[in-house]
Amino acid sequence: MEKKENLDQVIEELKQNVSAKTQRSSRYRKRQNQYYQNKLFRTDCKKFYNCLRQTYSSVKNMPDKEEVENFWREIYGKGVQQNGEAHWIKNQYQQNPSMEWSPVCEKDSAEALRTTLNWKAPGRDQIASFWLKQLTATHKHIATLFNKLVEEYQIQEWLTTGVTFLIPKKK
Repeated sequence: MEKKENLDQVIEELKQNVSAKTQRSSRYRKRQNQYYQNKLFRTDCKKFYNCLRQTYSSVKNMPDKEEVENFWREIYGKGVQQNGEAHWIKNQYQQNPSMEWSPVCEKDSAEALRTTLNWKAPGRDQIASFWLKQLTATHKHIATLFNKLVEEYQIQEWLTTGVTFLIPKKK
């Protein structure tokens, strides 16, 4: 009888030890994940938020570079001549004979920035929309620069150039 009680006591102690080590290991993994996320947030906010959303998907049959380039060249590479004599265009000109230009003010630029998504791919300046929203002192300057671009009509090619990213869809 005494051996059975001793055996039960030893089993209970071993269960407690296993439970304690499991909890310790769990705390360690959580802490390591926290360190990783903090570092990722400091270095690459966009990647951090993507990790939180878990938007990564595995692609089994990824197309090669030439296939992708040919696909987009078919869409973007051709110069398309629109029908300037279309009846709906003439109707629009009749309904709206001229548009008055009104300069963009600081409030307009702030409102436009408010509707942008925070961590989408930034432009050539590599400034995410999040920071443009937060740095409100720049809103007045953004409006001034936009007005200058429109009024002088000297739009540089880099301003109208875009970058296309291939993002696989989830199935």
